[in-house]
Amino acid sequence: MDPRIKTPLADLEKQFAVAMQISRAQTQIAQAQHEVAGLRSQIRQRRAQAAGNSALISALDALDRKAESVGGTVSSPVAPGNQPEPPKERTSLTFLASRFAQIAFAVDTGDSAPTVEATKALAEAQTTRAATMAKWTAIVTMDLPAINRRVQ
Repeated sequence: MDPRIKTPLADLEKQFAVAMQISRAQTQIAQAQHEVAGLRSQIRQRRAQAAGNSALISALDALDRKAESVGGTVSSPVAPGNQPEPPKERTSLTFLASRFAQIAFAVDTGDSAPTVEATKALAEAQTTRAATMAKWTAIVTMDLPAINRRVQ
């Protein structure tokens, strides 16, 4: 820290605490994104093996749509200097990863306590993250076992 900055220790502790909350959320989101990608890959493999079983293919497609809605879609690459399209879904893991990165940037810029706006944005993002993770947990604990029973 620059010795010319006279930020109170309490403000730096607040900044650190918020940065750690963001880091934990980003880790959880990244792990879930990896799991979603793995599940969707397995669905594609199973779908190819299920040729002729239209009921199973339908069930796999429904599961894939659910996983995609939780995982989100990555926007297309953009030319340098252009702005990427904002995500259409505002509850997906893709959106949340971007949102937490924005909040982290706002919190980590400077040696001071997080702003009221950053704190409010974090609270909103945490609420959305909890809801999205609950959807993912439901897919893994209920939908996936149901499909696995059908495959066996």
